[in-house]
Amino acid sequence: MNEVRNLEISWVQGFTRENVEFVDNKTVCYTCGNHICFLNLETKTRSVFQSPGRGVGALTANGRSGAFAFSEKKLSPFIFVYSFPGLELKNELKGDAYLDYTSLTLSDGGPYLGCCASFPEYSITVWNWENAEVICTKSQAGQDVISLEFNPMNWLQLCALGTTTLTVWNIEKCGSFHLMKPRVIQLPATNGAFAEELPHTPTKNSFIPEMSLSPISELSKMKPIGYESSQPTGATITPSALCWTAASQLYVGCAEGYLLLVDPENLSVSVLFNPAAADAIPELQNFHFQALTLSSNGLIAVGKETVLHCLHIRGTQPSITQTWQLERPVSAAILSPDNDTLLLSSNTGQIYLLNPAESDQITKVLDVLSGNFLTAALLRTDKNVCVSLRERGVLQLWASDGTCLSSLHLQTEVTSLACCPIAHYAAVGTASGKILFVDLNNEKQLRLVHEVYLYHTAVDHLVFDQEGCYLLCSGSDLHIYVLYARPSMRFSVIGYVDVPGCILSLSTQCLGSSEEVKILALCAAQEDKNNDASLLVVFSLPVRSIAGSDCVDRQGCLYNLKVLRYKVPLPLTSCALGVGEVFAYCHSNKSLQRFQLPKDTDGLPSQQMVQLQPKEEVKGHQLGPVSLLLSPDCMWLASVGRDGLLRIRPTASVEKYCELWCHSCRLGGARSVSFSADGHTVVTTGFKDGSLQCTNLRPSCRMKDAYNEKDNYFTQYHQAMSLSLQIAFNSENPILVTLPVWGREVPVSCKKTEENEVGCATTIDVMEQDKSYLPTPLNSTWLESRQDAIVKEDIKQHSEIKKALRESVRELRET
Repeated sequence: MNEVRNLEISWVQGFTRENVEFVDNKTVCYTCGNHICFLNLETKTRSVFQSPGRGVGALTANGRSGAFAFSEKKLSPFIFVYSFPGLELKNELKGDAYLDYTSLTLSDGGPYLGCCASFPEYSITVWNWENAEVICTKSQAGQDVISLEFNPMNWLQLCALGTTTLTVWNIEKCGSFHLMKPRVIQLPATNGAFAEELPHTPTKNSFIPEMSLSPISELSKMKPIGYESSQPTGATITPSALCWTAASQLYVGCAEGYLLLVDPENLSVSVLFNPAAADAIPELQNFHFQALTLSSNGLIAVGKETVLHCLHIRGTQPSITQTWQLERPVSAAILSPDNDTLLLSSNTGQIYLLNPAESDQITKVLDVLSGNFLTAALLRTDKNVCVSLRERGVLQLWASDGTCLSSLHLQTEVTSLACCPIAHYAAVGTASGKILFVDLNNEKQLRLVHEVYLYHTAVDHLVFDQEGCYLLCSGSDLHIYVLYARPSMRFSVIGYVDVPGCILSLSTQCLGSSEEVKILALCAAQEDKNNDASLLVVFSLPVRSIAGSDCVDRQGCLYNLKVLRYKVPLPLTSCALGVGEVFAYCHSNKSLQRFQLPKDTDGLPSQQMVQLQPKEEVKGHQLGPVSLLLSPDCMWLASVGRDGLLRIRPTASVEKYCELWCHSCRLGGARSVSFSADGHTVVTTGFKDGSLQCTNLRPSCRMKDAYNEKDNYFTQYHQAMSLSLQIAFNSENPILVTLPVWGREVPVSCKKTEENEVGCATTIDVMEQDKSYLPTPLNSTWLESRQDAIVKEDIKQHSEIKKALRESVRELRET
């Protein structure tokens, strides 16, 4: 049963480095994953518009007409044109693009839209979007086009900026017939010289304008001061930014630092600034143009540097009238429709505002960073704070309305994340095999308070049990490590459990009045292929603390545990442990399966293989692999896949579901999913769309299908669990707050605990040291350090015997 209406988007965050556009004088829009975000620059409030199609491709807006348009991310994409602020669909345009659109632009002079298709059409098309009519089109015209821009004074002119070319398209009309004709701008060579003439032989995908040579001969006469005549080297300068003037001319900034003035009518090109000239402005000699916009005060120029210049151009002589220092480089500069506000955006996820006529102060209105999210989780708080982890190692906190509270750069490659239910901290797995513990109590100052080194490879999985007793982690060395989750225990490692194969997923279950925590590991058998596994390994840990020789041997291995192994018919990609049952996803037949675990396991010997058959099987996602997750109360089962869909099912009847399309399948779909403590909120991350989405389950979805049947039981469960977790939180979180920042505490050599003793061994007499003993490397894992400690303990324990033996040998030699 498909009930999309029962899932609603709470907020979406992310920044994809695409263009930011004004839709009115005070509101801008930008792409965020599968959505378009609108940011009010005065109130700083954000709203989200979900694409009616398959994702969001190219985006453009026109603040004067209050229209915005965007393309889909799918084969044969549509272009949607909407009005703002009503968000009313004006039209759907179906062009000839097969894969994608590289650029869109809206005209100031009427209901016209220009678009450029990607491979294989490479067509440039002009539409009347009001009646969905193609005015004119030209195939194979935009092979290297990265942006289009209408002449604001004349919609019959369209400039196409390419990676190495600059072309102005003139639209000629006769009655209802329109024809696009190109005017190719001949750019100077990299040494500043102009070509004497254009090539006469057109290539297959180029367009040579029909014109006399007289305008071309004029190019050689228009030379800037300091220009020396020389022959062109063949390679031309690279146009990187442009803007139209009121006289229908073009200012063109170049990556090499040149600034040009182009007249499309006679194809004349004037070099306004040559960075290699003897009299070049010093501040612009190393300036690389990124964006240009024309304001009432002059030409605003943005470069790769952290400066912003306002240029006054008198004739062909530019001069700097004002300069602003920026905290970081920006990539775009856009002027509001009323010409009052200058918006600056950076590739790293920041948006700034400047009003040049009123103040020199630059205000930051958005700071969310950019890049792909790795995973996210929700803290157990009344505020519903979200914790996210980016691929670049940035940990971020998000408020319940999607506002970014703080960021912490961990300066390492990260792989996994889990949030503790009994204290405000996050455990972060790294590619180097460490687990980092980050205190989240102070939202404005996140602190790294502890770390544990467990693997020489990446930490693949991290999971807390529902009551916050243990933290379990796995890597690629067939060990599941068990750590104390309580800060009062200093996150010490208890030991490890061996598993028979590589772990694909890890989940726990501790529901109700159970006295034990059950752990499920999906492990690959020898016959399984990559990303598939057919072995289910289940073992239990007591809720009470475990330690001592009766539970852990000298090597750190947990024993006296009953480990049950189950074999399933088809390989699985993901599993979630419920109450006496397992939910799993089989990618080979794209199905969601439910397995019933044997209730009476007392008679089953440990490590014996038991065959399981699915008790129930329903249709799953079309694109996989798929990740599964149960809500803390086991009421809901969430699944996300490469199709970008989020599906929520009541565990009482998994054939029913409500779904929401969260992330673009063209960009890898969804990567991770996480529930809130009450099971009413879900956060998802995309693979490559750079977005983080928070979704709420509406009461109709939460109550109708499930709570009506088990309302009393789960109400009591939530009350009991909340009370238990709150008691633990009140005792553990104050201890977490008092922990010092990692690396600033008292040297561990002054302490004598079981865990850190192995890292700071006492001095051993060289004469009594066994010759086979080697010092502990500084980069030893916990297991290696423990093994080394055993060696040291044995040496110390048998040192008297060794000393007596040496004395005996010495006496024998003397006799």
